[in-house]
Amino acid sequence: MSKKIVILLSILTFSFYAKAQNNFVPGITDLPVPANFHLEEDSSSVYNNGFDRLVTASFIGKAQEDAIIDFYYKTLPALGWAKQARLLFTRDDEILMIRISRKNKEELVISFKLTPAR
Repeated sequence: MSKKIVILLSILTFSFYAKAQNNFVPGITDLPVPANFHLEEDSSSVYNNGFDRLVTASFIGKAQEDAIIDFYYKTLPALGWAKQARLLFTRDDEILMIRISRKNKEELVISFKLTPAR
């Protein structure tokens, strides 16, 4: 099986599972979040005036940081995002920044920030 088919199947499988869990970043309906992560209370804000979007959100869960990074490096290009730097992506006229930090010994926090590119 070609590498592209394996990646596509992985994305589709994850997308199906994520949809079943309704686990997407608020305001960015095609940006999945790992199913074992949940939205941190009072951490999200969405502004959309029809031209620009400003979105922030943080999710907490258990995973290995490398697995999260690998997932987004494989998934986001398939969704039209171009990698610009470590965990920094662009698509159309928007910039997506992802930050991964440790909440405690067992949990990670994945923070998303979407801004206009201009």
